[in-house]
Amino acid sequence: MLPSPGEPGPALDPRLVAELDGPRWEQSWELTPSIHTAALDPGARQRLWTLGEMIRPAAFDAFAISDSPAALDLHCGEGWLAQRLLDWGARRVVAVEERAERLRRARLLRDHFAIPSAELALLSEAEWTPPASDERFDVVLLTGAPERAADVELLRQAHHSTRSICAIECPGPEANAVAAAALAAGFASVDRIRPPLQGAPVYVLEERNVLIARIAIGG
Repeated sequence: MLPSPGEPGPALDPRLVAELDGPRWEQSWELTPSIHTAALDPGARQRLWTLGEMIRPAAFDAFAISDSPAALDLHCGEGWLAQRLLDWGARRVVAVEERAERLRRARLLRDHFAIPSAELALLSEAEWTPPASDERFDVVLLTGAPERAADVELLRQAHHSTRSICAIECPGPEANAVAAAALAAGFASVDRIRPPLQGAPVYVLEERNVLIARIAIGG
């Protein structure tokens, strides 16, 4: 969804320009070849790339066997992973964010990169309701909020919402507790994903883990 290096980007919406003078961003977004958002964390680009590389294979496989590949991002922030889910094969992504500033920026970025709202729906927590059993998502993301990773109620909500997998980002020392909470929430199995070698210097295994919680076949 991002423009290739050297390619001219779309003109900037004045509302997006106004955001450039606001608080620092979650991610360093390339809006044009010469304009990038100022990220709060200098390592954000590498951390998010590494997180995406950890999730991508399982998400790609889940979408590949689905008749209508769809994903839910329950803590989307500015929407970087939500946009990647479309790159990985989702035809529809629903992304939920409770922080008004992050949601506003996610919507501006979606429009800036000309992503149709029918493909990427960006909702506040108040606007989102859990899906019916026949409307579940192939992939659910629980990332960007590691302090909530072991919340069994939130994990039950994620379990109810997916027909395949849930990717959970959690603090490394709490990985076993989070895996146990995911099993208690109804998932059939949990895999711990190691970061790719290119990401290891920034996304350190002991600091953050990604767990892939899977639904039982026929569940």
